[in-house]
Order: sequence, then structure tokens, then C-alpha cells
Amino acid sequence: MTVRAATAGEDIVVPCMLPSFLSNAFAIMNVEREKNIHN
Repeated sequence: MTVRAATAGEDIVVPCMLPSFLSNAFAIMNVEREKNIHN
């Protein structure tokens, strides 16, 4: 994902996508950590 945006529309889309991307990454990390704990 590029920080630099070509249009004003992309300036709006990127900040909106970032929180969901981060929350998905944290969710995946938590699942992996739980697997490691139970193993």
C-alpha cells in the first residue's frame, strides 16, 4: 500500500482501509499466539 495518493478519493480510501488492515493483522497475530500457547 502506497502512502502517496494520486487523487483525493484515494486520500480518503487509504485512511479508512488502514484501521481494518491493522485490526486484521492483530487478530491473526493473536490467533497464532493462542496456537503457540496451546501447543
